[in-house]
Amino acid sequence: MQQTFHTVTDLPLADYIASYRDCERFMGYCRQCHNYGRRWSCPPFDFETDALLHRYTHLWIIGTRIEPDPIQGRPCTSVQERIERCRTIIAAVRKTLDEELLALETQYPGSRVFLPGSCFGCPEGACTRILGKACIHPEKLRNSLESFGFDLDRTATQLLGIELQWSHDERMPRYLTLISGLMTPTHNGPDHFPNDPTTR
Repeated sequence: MQQTFHTVTDLPLADYIASYRDCERFMGYCRQCHNYGRRWSCPPFDFETDALLHRYTHLWIIGTRIEPDPIQGRPCTSVQERIERCRTIIAAVRKTLDEELLALETQYPGSRVFLPGSCFGCPEGACTRILGKACIHPEKLRNSLESFGFDLDRTATQLLGIELQWSHDERMPRYLTLISGLMTPTHNGPDHFPNDPTTR
């Protein structure tokens, strides 16, 4: 049976920016990605990220570790199959996770959620940005921490105690990791997420 575990930590946003943000480096990675300029959640943006960040003073970081069940974790026959299987696992978790994350903005007025990774609001390759049209789900459109230049590898290991797992062949990683954020204008936010027995 697939298992999901959440880890939550928090720190002043200014400290996170000073120690974990490197826009030049990570925007370089973004420009190499096929989603760059093709998804509304991805750079380049039509707003100033620094101005947006200055609205908030505190950050809650939520690490979600997904441990595949034995069938999901078996070796794949190709790298492409492994990529597709990982995406399927993540997509299934994101259906619930994204809604729970967005609900935090209602629970903590004035806050902003940063969703993990790429946008799953539309099917792969169907974002309206490709056509030069506005997002069809603006109420759900959020960016990721990495799209603002934050180092999620160091965030995971140093702040969440999670070593990211990578796979470059047909083997499935032991677990998949999603990193989300909640920025708030005050020191008021969740000390756990969600309210279930898998949180730790």
